[in-house]
Amino acid sequence: MATLVVIVIYFRSDLLQLVRSLGDPTARDDRKMILYIVVVTIITAVCALLLLPLVDLMRDDMRLLAAGFGITALVVGLSAVGRGNKTLSWPVVICMAFAQSLAVLPAVSRSGLTIGIALLLGVGRETAFRFSFLMAIPAIVAAFVFVLPDMEWHASYVPGFVVTFFVGYGALMLLQRIVRRGQFHFFSLYTIVVALALALYA
Repeated sequence: MATLVVIVIYFRSDLLQLVRSLGDPTARDDRKMILYIVVVTIITAVCALLLLPLVDLMRDDMRLLAAGFGITALVVGLSAVGRGNKTLSWPVVICMAFAQSLAVLPAVSRSGLTIGIALLLGVGRETAFRFSFLMAIPAIVAAFVFVLPDMEWHASYVPGFVVTFFVGYGALMLLQRIVRRGQFHFFSLYTIVVALALALYA
């Protein structure tokens, strides 16, 4: 829940702009962005439901967890190959949707895959970063609603929520700076190390 609050506050100006575009027929780019997000959400929901049976299987198998980190490392590392400042297009958006779907699996990084795929396909750094998190909002809301019936609420959760919020906000600021500088692919080094460690431990 803290992650959702962080994203909404961090991208509040983008979200307000998208909401205003609903009443402005001339705001074609923003209205198209909304359509992109809707389609991404549908694809993510369908694919995530299909992948759910693999979740428990991966949690109990170190080799599969290593594979999850390996997938993230591969995509993030290959993002360095992408060059360009393209805007979003349907092929890119659909690829990002499938990438986000894989994040339902343990050890697979949602932001790593979605930003990495966008950069690999030549999307501009700022656009890749922003759309990656805007498209995440409906998915996070859906995931929260899905687990809500089984959740228990305690006052002791509040400090954890506050800490998570500030750490998450700072991490988002840092990630944006790293993406802007073209250094996103360096995250692959960390995920490679983790993948190898898990593979050896298995």
